[in-house]
Amino acid sequence: MIGSLAGCTAPSHPPDVRDAAPEIDDVRVPIPAADPSFVDMVSPELRLEPGHEAIYCYYLDNPIGRFGSDHIEARQGMGGHHIGFRHASTHQPSGTFADCTSDQETRQLGDLFVGNDLPAGWATEIPADAQFVLEMHYINAGELPLLARDVIRIHRLPDAQITKWLHAMHLKIYDLVIGPGETTLAFTCTVPEDLALYTFWGHQHALGKRQQIDVTPPGSALYSLYDVTWGMGALVQGSNAEPVMLTAGSQIDVTCTWSPAGTVLRFPDEMCAFGGFVEGVEFSCAPPSRMP
Repeated sequence: MIGSLAGCTAPSHPPDVRDAAPEIDDVRVPIPAADPSFVDMVSPELRLEPGHEAIYCYYLDNPIGRFGSDHIEARQGMGGHHIGFRHASTHQPSGTFADCTSDQETRQLGDLFVGNDLPAGWATEIPADAQFVLEMHYINAGELPLLARDVIRIHRLPDAQITKWLHAMHLKIYDLVIGPGETTLAFTCTVPEDLALYTFWGHQHALGKRQQIDVTPPGSALYSLYDVTWGMGALVQGSNAEPVMLTAGSQIDVTCTWSPAGTVLRFPDEMCAFGGFVEGVEFSCAPPSRMP
C-alpha cells in the first residue's frame, strides 16, 4: 500500500521494492459479494508454471437442493482456455480441488449446461443430489508463474416462474489421437428416450476443419443434422421455437475432421464434441472413437 503524500514530498520506496519486476502473473477473478439469488462457486487458487497447461476440477456439494437456473455467470482470468459447469459422476469430498487433465473418472463428468439466451421462463434443472464441478482449463504461455482463481455464479429462478425445464446434451470423445496428417474420426451415441432438441452446437479447436452430425432414427433413413466447415459456418444452430425431435433409440454419429497438425495431438489440445439443450433427460455420452 502506498502512503499518502505530505505536501510536495514524494513517497519513499526502497529501490529494490519499487523497481522489482513482478514475480507472478496474478489473474485471479475477484470474489463477488454474496447475493441470495445466486449460488456461487469460487475455486481455490491455482498456480501454474510457465509453459504448462492443466485442467483442474473443484467439487462442491449442492448447498440448496433442487432448483432451476436460467443463466450462469462464468468468470475466468487471462490465460484461461475454458471454464465449465459440470457435475460429478462419483462424488468427491466437498471442496476437493484436483488436477483432472487426464484423470479417467473426471472424464465421465456430466454436464450442467445453463443457457444465457434462453426464453423467459425456461430453466435448466439442477438436481438436489448433484455435486457441482467447476472445471477450469489454463494455459500459461507467459514467462511468469500464473496465479488463477475462477468463479461461477449460478442464477436461481423460482419454480413458480419456470414454464419449461431443460437438460444438457453433451456428446464428446476423450479417446482422441490426431495427426500428423489430416485426420478424421467418428463416434456414435444412442438417444436414451424421446427428446426435444432446441439450440445445439459443435466444438473443435484451432485445427478443426469440419464437423458432421448425422441421425438415424429406428427404422428410418439417416439424415444430416449439422454439417459445418469449421471457422466458416454458424456454430450454434437449432431453434427455441421449433425443436428437432429425437426418437428413443436413434443413433447419432459425430464425425470430426482436422487439418494436418504436423505432429500427434491428443485431448485436450484438440477436441470433438456436440452439445445442446433438450427437453427430457440429460443426454451425456463419451464412447471410444472409430477411425474411418
